[in-house]
Amino acid sequence: MNLTSFLRYFYSSYYIPIYLYEHDKLVAAVPAQEPETYPLPVYFSLLNDPIQQITYTMTSFHSYYGGVKLEGNKMLIIGPVNDFSYSEDSLLAIQKEFAVKSVSSDGFIDFFKNIAPQNWDSFVNTLLFVHFILNGKELSKKDVFLSTDEQTQSTV
Repeated sequence: MNLTSFLRYFYSSYYIPIYLYEHDKLVAAVPAQEPETYPLPVYFSLLNDPIQQITYTMTSFHSYYGGVKLEGNKMLIIGPVNDFSYSEDSLLAIQKEFAVKSVSSDGFIDFFKNIAPQNWDSFVNTLLFVHFILNGKELSKKDVFLSTDEQTQSTV
């Protein structure tokens, strides 16, 4: 399967940003965006669990990022998603977390405003669906792990 095409189709269907990592390096991001909107390294570290096939984490601004492991030392990061459209206060919190200066923030804010809301349950189902399509293995919600910055994990 052509993963680059999959990323484009995924984004055009869900309007959720998606990132492909190979050997722990970002190799593709859809939609096209400035590097300041890429998932922070701390999110990558939390999602790149050596054992779990599907992980997710919650940010300080109450959004989720998910990770789906693929064969060949590849991983997808999907997100962020939120239950509702970002408010001005949440956009300020995101700017702070990403350390973006207000001078360069217009494109940054537009990027986050264009992300379609998705509730947590739908997001977990999206992660399961992506894993099934790309890995051919059926998993359930109990196989999806929450990864936190305290390095504790729990099942859904």
